[in-house]
Amino acid sequence: RMQIGAGKRRVCVTVDATVYMEPHFANIQKSFIMPLLKDLGSTTKPVEFQLLLFREHPPYGDFLVRAFPSTSKLADFETWLTDIPFAGGSSRHNAVTEALCASIQLMDSADVATGVVGAVEKFCFLVTASAPSETSCRQFGCGGGGF
Repeated sequence: RMQIGAGKRRVCVTVDATVYMEPHFANIQKSFIMPLLKDLGSTTKPVEFQLLLFREHPPYGDFLVRAFPSTSKLADFETWLTDIPFAGGSSRHNAVTEALCASIQLMDSADVATGVVGAVEKFCFLVTASAPSETSCRQFGCGGGGF
C-alpha cells in the first residue's frame, strides 16, 4: 500500500571524502552544513537524512560512491559527518558526477522502498573540493554520455 508523503523531507548530503576536502570540512560542517540541516529539521515535517561519500576512480581510489543508511536523528547524522574517513584524492579523477548521479538515484529509490509518493521535499547538497572527472559518468543508470 502506498502512502502520501504528507510533507516529509528527505535530505542527502554528498561529501568529497578525499584528503583535498579534509582541511576544510570541519569548518564547512560547523558553519554551513549543520545550521542548514537544523533549519530544515525545525519544522513539524519529518526529516530523513542520508549521507553519501565519494572518492576517486580506480585504480586510484578504494570506492567511487558509498551510501550510509538514512536516519531521522540529526545527532547521529552529525556524528557520521564528524567521523568521515578522508583518504586518497587527485585533482582530476574524483567521482563528482557519479556522486551526483547516485544522490539523485538514492532519493528516487527511497520513494520506491518506502512506498511513499508525492509531497516529499527533496534536498541534495554537494560538498566538494574537486572538479568533475574528464571522463563520462560511470555510475550505473546514468548513461555513457556523461552527466
